Amino acid sequence: MLIKFNKNISLATLFTGKNFIELAEIDSTNVAAIKLLDTDLPEGTVIWAHKQTAGKGQRGNSWFSEEGKNLTFSLIYYPTFLPLKDVFSLSKAACLGVRAAIQYFMPDALVQVKWPNDVRINHRKVAGILIENQLTAALLKSTVIGIGANVNQLLFPASVQATATSMKAHTGKNYDREEVLTEMLHQIESRYLRVRERGSQALDQEYYQHLYGFREWIHVSKEGKEMLAQVIAVEPSGDILMEIEGRQRTFGLKEISFC
Repeated sequence: MLIKFNKNISLATLFTGKNFIELAEIDSTNVAAIKLLDTDLPEGTVIWAHKQTAGKGQRGNSWFSEEGKNLTFSLIYYPTFLPLKDVFSLSKAACLGVRAAIQYFMPDALVQVKWPNDVRINHRKVAGILIENQLTAALLKSTVIGIGANVNQLLFPASVQATATSMKAHTGKNYDREEVLTEMLHQIESRYLRVRERGSQALDQEYYQHLYGFREWIHVSKEGKEMLAQVIAVEPSGDILMEIEGRQRTFGLKEISFC
């Protein structure tokens, strides 16, 4: 159900959020965004839902969000300038933008990016990003960046109680979701523009500065076996290079997980 269109919020952006669709309820903002791609929406269109009934996460997981407490939204960009081999730059831009926005409101917290698409506060997940790219003739035509961020939620399903958190859970403060969203859009766009202007390596320094496990020993799981590893690099394609069991190995998205 559409309740507002072209919402007039104050944004320090060039184009992200200037076209704004606000929904009371929807199954998935990513699904809605993909369906609207054929309507020639302007770049930077934002779709924000107050309630999402079938949110999608990485690895086929669902994303649970309490109604009216958090942020569930999607961005539409047209990164036709980006070679397919560098597509993970979009994930870096989104994750770093969300991380920077949360850090802005929580300057004393440890806010990190966890490969491939999570943001964590003090080692607990506060936000997840799902990117769905549309290709034409082996070229990147458009991308939909879906973001779920826990803002004021305090109660979580039993399956994620030990690993999930929210901004409010750490500070005890209640946050204005619109203010948090506005800051996220600003921070994401600034990084997207850096990639557009300077290429796939534009965000590397910032990314590794805030990447969980970079050059430090952490526990990972591969095929049910827990072991120690450290992140050496993340390839432009999104594969992760790790030192593990005495040698360096590269893993894809579903080949290894963090404990």
